Amino acid sequence: TAGQRSAFAQKIAGILGHRDQSVQDAYDNAQARNTLNSAYDHYSLQDLLSYDLVDPDSQIFINKQSLGFGLALSPATGSDEEFVQILTSLLTDVLPAGGDLHILLWGSPHIGQGLDQVQTVCSQRGGEFARLVQLQVDHLRNGAHVSLSQSSDFYLRDLKLYIFFSVTKSHKDANIAALVQYREDVANSLKSIKLSSEIVHVETL
Repeated sequence: TAGQRSAFAQKIAGILGHRDQSVQDAYDNAQARNTLNSAYDHYSLQDLLSYDLVDPDSQIFINKQSLGFGLALSPATGSDEEFVQILTSLLTDVLPAGGDLHILLWGSPHIGQGLDQVQTVCSQRGGEFARLVQLQVDHLRNGAHVSLSQSSDFYLRDLKLYIFFSVTKSHKDANIAALVQYREDVANSLKSIKLSSEIVHVETL
């Protein structure tokens, strides 16, 4: 039977010093689950995370040792001298000293939403045009996981830039009102160089 052949093949692989990858994967997954379950036996999920809650009105994150906010924006495709000056001012003049700034560029392979919107609009003409649009969308959708170039890595991604800023609870500006003001100042600075931003809500996080 197929099961007997599989067991025989694994036995031969063991004799030759090899291990079937599916068996190894199952073993590794079991070990990972056991480690995770062991952690949950001693700690709650909240204990393992670095944040406690979020203020629902301001969307300021209240962490175990700090308060902070997040902004999401689309990455810039170019810059000039004014662009660099505004970003420099953002770091030296807008944000307070003693805070922590983290910048995260996230390239998500989930590009279907944008492609679906394009397909909906472009397929309204119907007929052969709709068929060509479908082929193009399928090709681009495949580009999220398979390189569109044979000579180099060229994958399609939905790029988003995240800015997270926080201050320790001992900081002089460790209050919701101050952080809301800093967030607005950062958003206005970015807007002056044509970078629109939006607040990172707890649902997004």
